[in-house]
Amino acid sequence: MDRVYDDIGGAWPRPTIDKLIMEWNNINIIAGSMIEVGEDDRLYNVAYLCHRDGQIERQAKLHITPQERRDWVIEGGDELLVFQTDAGRVGIQICYDVEFPSSRGCPCATLAPMCSLVLP
Repeated sequence: MDRVYDDIGGAWPRPTIDKLIMEWNNINIIAGSMIEVGEDDRLYNVAYLCHRDGQIERQAKLHITPQERRDWVIEGGDELLVFQTDAGRVGIQICYDVEFPSSRGCPCATLAPMCSLVLP
């Protein structure tokens, strides 16, 4: 959905309303994950880090379950990213990724001592 509707019937572009929410509340948000179509037209399970300044970054789920791959045709991401926020460095793992902390480069080992690894 690329538009959000307010209670008086107006429509706002999605990036605008998300940015306003973060700026008005002065918060960073790690949103839950959802399916997104990648630039390669494949499906990915993606979580979002929404910075208080309105910037939005994405982390794709790395380890896809056999059911997700078979029934939903979801692809895995390439790497576990580390995001710099004004509150510190953050890595995001999605669902099944937490079962594989040492594979594909867990960021906390390389970013110690100041890294938070979160699971939305």
